[in-house]
Amino acid sequence: MGEMKKMKKIENYDEFMNLWNISHKNRYWGNKKITLEQEQEIVEKANIKDFKRYNIYMLNDNYHFIAIDTKWAIDNDLYYDDEQEAPKVTLQYFKTKNQINIKYNQIENDKMIKPYFMINYSGNDKEVCIKRDIYYSNYCDNLKWAQDKKLFVRFLTDEEIEQYNNIVGELTKEYDKRLENYYKKYNKNIYAIGYWANR
Repeated sequence: MGEMKKMKKIENYDEFMNLWNISHKNRYWGNKKITLEQEQEIVEKANIKDFKRYNIYMLNDNYHFIAIDTKWAIDNDLYYDDEQEAPKVTLQYFKTKNQINIKYNQIENDKMIKPYFMINYSGNDKEVCIKRDIYYSNYCDNLKWAQDKKLFVRFLTDEEIEQYNNIVGELTKEYDKRLENYYKKYNKNIYAIGYWANR
């Protein structure tokens, strides 16, 4: 068997922006009056921030792309049902409560249910487009809705599923390290806060 082809990560800033702008054409600053120069500076700062935050991968067809958010939030206010005993804020408790901030889960390579993502709303793939999510949950309803709307649907190949899972696995490890470092540095600022769950 030959070597598995890997999804290419877009490393070049200009190439990243060409793809990113396909689905991020407008930015808004409310009704604040700003000069053109200020606007350009704000856009550039936002773009650089996006470049550092998101990874864009070219799928194995060398045509379609998916963007993945690499910066997951960390909560230091940890809420619990106040009818329970107040928990001790250990590292493990801190990690457990922050599980809700994990953005991606690995997906099963199920022969009956193929994960997919919708590329665009034009019904075909004539335009190069990117999508920021893989559709898998509530599979049949989501897929039927997309097909009824005649949206272009792109199924992931077995190789892409494996590579996606590797990417998600690495991000999850990185997030776990971030949580550990955060806890070591700021554990005095992490609080368990009771709330009225049943009132």
